[in-house]
Amino acid sequence: MSLLFEMLLIGLAVASITMTISKSNIMEYSRTQVSKLGWWAEELIHCPYCLSHWFAFGVVWWKLGLLPLEHFILVSFGVVTIASLASLGIAQLFLTLNKIDLEEIE
Repeated sequence: MSLLFEMLLIGLAVASITMTISKSNIMEYSRTQVSKLGWWAEELIHCPYCLSHWFAFGVVWWKLGLLPLEHFILVSFGVVTIASLASLGIAQLFLTLNKIDLEEIE
């Protein structure tokens, strides 16, 4: 599998994970608990972009192994960029679905 394809898959997975953790109703209790650790934890747990860096670093290291440092950094930030773009799509989908739900109620 090519590196670009793996980066795309990892980026999509990171976007899904970080949006679920930082924005979904099902994770609200966990976010509240993590927020009690301090302002930095609260910011991290509520920001999919911030959270995506940590997940990207972890998944790139886990999936691709020990790369030279410069490759690790480039691949990780490439994954963050892909995840950020995918998060925009996920956020738009949430907004569209919520709008449809609200219209059906009215």
